[in-house]
Amino acid sequence: MKKFFALLLAALMLLPCIVACGKTNDDPVDSSESSKQQQDNTDPSTKPSTGTSNSDKPGSGSSDNSSTEGSKPGDETPPSGSTGSSTGGSTGTTDTTVPSGSTGSSTGGSGVDPKPPQPDIYPEVVTKWEGSTLNILATIWTGEAPSAPWSQVELTVGENDWNSTAGFGVIINSAVLRRAQEIKDTYGVELNWINARGSQIANIISEAIVSGAGTKYHIAMPRMMEAQTIVSGNSIYDLANREYINLSNSYYSQTAVESYTVYDHTLFAAGDFSFLDEQTSYLIYYNVAMTTGFEAFPDLYQLVKDGKWTIDQMTNVAKLVKKNEGDPNWTDDDTYGFGTTNMSRFFQYSGIKQVSVGESKYGGMEYKLSLDDPKVGTLIDKILTITGADWARTSWDGDYTALQAAFTEGRLLFYNEVIQKSDYFAQQTDEFKVGLLPCPKLSESQDTYYTPCSYQSVVMCIPKATPDREMSDYFFEILSYTGQKFIMSAYKENLRTKLDPETAADSMHIIEEYIFKNLCYDQGYMYGWNGLLSSVQNESYASGKNNFTSEYTDAAEEALATLANWNLAWYDYTE
Repeated sequence: MKKFFALLLAALMLLPCIVACGKTNDDPVDSSESSKQQQDNTDPSTKPSTGTSNSDKPGSGSSDNSSTEGSKPGDETPPSGSTGSSTGGSTGTTDTTVPSGSTGSSTGGSGVDPKPPQPDIYPEVVTKWEGSTLNILATIWTGEAPSAPWSQVELTVGENDWNSTAGFGVIINSAVLRRAQEIKDTYGVELNWINARGSQIANIISEAIVSGAGTKYHIAMPRMMEAQTIVSGNSIYDLANREYINLSNSYYSQTAVESYTVYDHTLFAAGDFSFLDEQTSYLIYYNVAMTTGFEAFPDLYQLVKDGKWTIDQMTNVAKLVKKNEGDPNWTDDDTYGFGTTNMSRFFQYSGIKQVSVGESKYGGMEYKLSLDDPKVGTLIDKILTITGADWARTSWDGDYTALQAAFTEGRLLFYNEVIQKSDYFAQQTDEFKVGLLPCPKLSESQDTYYTPCSYQSVVMCIPKATPDREMSDYFFEILSYTGQKFIMSAYKENLRTKLDPETAADSMHIIEEYIFKNLCYDQGYMYGWNGLLSSVQNESYASGKNNFTSEYTDAAEEALATLANWNLAWYDYTE
């Protein structure tokens, strides 16, 4: 009988593996779940110790011949050509098979939390730092507070200015002050926000270590686009396995934790300590007035709720409103169905990342190119259908002001932009009404709607130059917890005031259920590759032909070399 139960237990343990192996490429897969499973199952002992020879670590040109993926992670040589064909349409000569040399797999993995939410575990109240000041180095995008639209919200509020309308307005400003007051009353600690331009923060953090002088920052909040540079400088502490930091709590983004956990190091976190993730996330605005006067205009909100808001659906609706004012050439004065300044974001809307995390042969997880997704060919064909259409404006030389004008003047139905634009739209006339939709799916079979974060979003980290690491750890958690308690609730309340009252309820439901819950973090997009992969995509757009694979093959080698350096920096990280 004991043997029977032992065999039964073994079979049950193998069942998830059997089910996983049975998935096909067409099955929707949440890579955040699969990556987390791989991470949880990684044997820590497989990671080489400090005494491992240099030839056995990422980026060193390892002589390990057991892997067919190349001599080092992320440095595989892509094939010189392609053999596949597109199944997505007929928009010209088609070249769609993506090189297998990019070993990461992209199955979305950026929108759905990998596990059901668990009860948060809050730290006990500790008052040992009473009378101290917490120095926080925060990103400001441009200009000086309070005028900077991308700045940390705390920089927009004057001391005890409860009625300030500067920056983000009274609702958010008062929430900022309530958080500061609660931290002071409960823990006896003053918050000291210090602003710096995003491009300067990496140098400030590293120079603080070298010089040992100047302000000692307990916590830093750099832009996501600077994160990999900071890792290369080995100038911040690991957030994993710390007494006071619990990254599984609901006020941290679990998909961001996954994206910033490499070789068992978690060096950054994103979440409710700031709302810039939400403020800089992309969505589809629509002009409500332009949806009337048709015999059969679909219920856009119902399409979203039914999981049927796709690129094809958006295309069909956009065609309904196009109107040429008489000139045979389409101009800025005509009426269009869709407008954006960047079609490359449709990769993320479709659950296709440039870079994702995957299992490393060196143990743990590492960054991998992930454009070897079979959906790429279909997506490029759909993009070409849009960029070549008379009902869409997808360039205007990148001039967003022309798109804004067309949208507010009733000459553009769908406008792809960040949530931050809702502030601008709220300043228009009462007759101008806006509805909000998530970014469309590639197809109805896609598991969810994905919302890419901008590279201007911020992460939080702990500089090694902190004067007190324990204090940094503790208030890293407190800032995140109180951010959820005060800042995020105020942000949503403030956002509702920017929406048209007639559509506010539906719009807020869309925002909370389909946009904020599905934020994704693509390190390739954040870093930008100096425009490497976006330029490859644009080659296809400009030519009107789906030649993505051949262009990508030429570009992948440089991208893989960059990835190898990233992985090496994370691998070589030391406390």
